[in-house]
Amino acid sequence: MPKPITPISLFLALLLPLSTAYALELVGVSQLSAPTEVVSRISGVITAAPHQIGDPVQAKQLLVALDATDFALEVAQQQAQLQLAQANLQLKQADYQRYLALANSDNLARTQFDLAKSERAIAQAQLQQAKLQLQQAQLAHRRTQIIASFNGIITVDNVSQGQFVEAGAILYQLADPNRLTLRLLVSEQEVNRLRVGQPLQFWAASAPQHKQQAQISRIGLAPLPQQYAYPIEIDIDNHRAGLKPGMSIHARIAE
Repeated sequence: MPKPITPISLFLALLLPLSTAYALELVGVSQLSAPTEVVSRISGVITAAPHQIGDPVQAKQLLVALDATDFALEVAQQQAQLQLAQANLQLKQADYQRYLALANSDNLARTQFDLAKSERAIAQAQLQQAKLQLQQAQLAHRRTQIIASFNGIITVDNVSQGQFVEAGAILYQLADPNRLTLRLLVSEQEVNRLRVGQPLQFWAASAPQHKQQAQISRIGLAPLPQQYAYPIEIDIDNHRAGLKPGMSIHARIAE
């Protein structure tokens, strides 16, 4: 008599998971986010350049000083021009008021009054021009002092004392150490599984126990030359991450 078949295989199949969660492991490096270029807005000779690559700087700290002698002289000249324009307007205003009184009493030809009115308008325009020229001279003078706009680290240094720089020249590159980008690589077979905004877990190779959460910020449109891998970038706030540029980074992305 044949033995009855016990449904053990069916019972085991129900206990086993139908699929295994997919996890993608990536490796890469931490790097400073896109640095800010410090540019000279005017041409001049550098009189002070106290910083080098790797130096930390504070917001409003002096980065570069240009020779301000000629710019200070231009400010003084424009101040004198403004005073002359103010005095001229006062004179033309007095003439206008006198001619207006005479015109109202019919003791002055209309053409003379119109001339006085026109001269006053010209003097007013000259005063406004003098004010603008003084503001421009003062702005150029202030631009001889180039200061940091935020706390950061010098990553590129193109200056030296005594050097002449043109307007628009890049003097430094300044990066915020609290803004890092994790640059990871993913194979072309796996890149289509990823999307911007996808969550992931990352950690430094030197501290695997300190795992943190982030999201994919950018996915490269083409593989890197000779690497056959696509770059994946994750922007992080380094206040809490405690990473340094150049650290080896591991990441895990689960689906």
